[in-house]
Amino acid sequence: MLVKYKKQANIAAGLWLISLVGLLAIVPYTKGNIWDSGNVIGILLMLMSIGTFWFAFWAYAKAKGYSGFLGLVLPLFSVLGLIILAVLRDKCPEPKSAAGLKEK
Repeated sequence: MLVKYKKQANIAAGLWLISLVGLLAIVPYTKGNIWDSGNVIGILLMLMSIGTFWFAFWAYAKAKGYSGFLGLVLPLFSVLGLIILAVLRDKCPEPKSAAGLKEK
């Protein structure tokens, strides 16, 4: 797995979770649809949630050695897309030295 993209995917996933917690915190204060409520913070949290969700998929696909396009299509399937991405073979295996094996 490519470490650069894996780190980006982990950061994006963390930001996505933080934005979800923020959205859950403000839901009781919104009346109906968050887009029509005029709540700027809610709208920004929603946009952050959507953006980080898609970016995490994109970066994780790139980390496994696949096209970023795959990471943009799979979020359409939500949890099923996440399962598919997790099960896909890693095209960029870790070097032996990074896996804890001694080099000869």
